[in-house]
Amino acid sequence: MKLHIKSFLKAQEFLETEHYDSAISIISPTEDRCHQRDNHLIARFDDIEQMNYKDYIGPSKEQIKDIVMWDNLSEDQTILVHCTAGKSRSTAV
Repeated sequence: MKLHIKSFLKAQEFLETEHYDSAISIISPTEDRCHQRDNHLIARFDDIEQMNYKDYIGPSKEQIKDIVMWDNLSEDQTILVHCTAGKSRSTAV
């Protein structure tokens, strides 16, 4: 599997110029902009260290299961994983 981890802006460039088989976007629950593509999983949660800290929302068990069990993954595919900055949530996945 070829794994590409990007920020939102770099993911947009990647999606326009590179071949990929599947994508996972991890964005804030309040974020309006999102890449909409085929074979695309979108998870909405904040970048936090503890669950439901103040007004922030952590990943639900269902979201974590969806990411781990993402059925569009295989060894010969190229996958893009991105969050806003491409440093915390996307690398955690």
